[in-house]
Amino acid sequence: MFAMKLNPDGKTYSQVFYTWMKADGTYEIGGNADNAVRYAALNAGLQAQIVKMQDQLIAIAAAIAAVGGAYTPGDISLNITSAKINE
Repeated sequence: MFAMKLNPDGKTYSQVFYTWMKADGTYEIGGNADNAVRYAALNAGLQAQIVKMQDQLIAIAAAIAAVGGAYTPGDISLNITSAKINE
């Protein structure tokens, strides 16, 4: 299924939107450049991953300190709010 618009010449049309159910089970809605995801679930998963990475950096710092070295882990943050569509 697709949507068309009349071109300025008043005689021809251009495709502006389509949906396509592929044989592999994927379904494209309006193209394949951007993807629809559940924002809250994605953000929660990414923030959980950030916590795990920060925990690992703390463990690495402790191991380095245990052998006489020094390492101070930096802060890791991720903000995906600009990707959220509020329309």
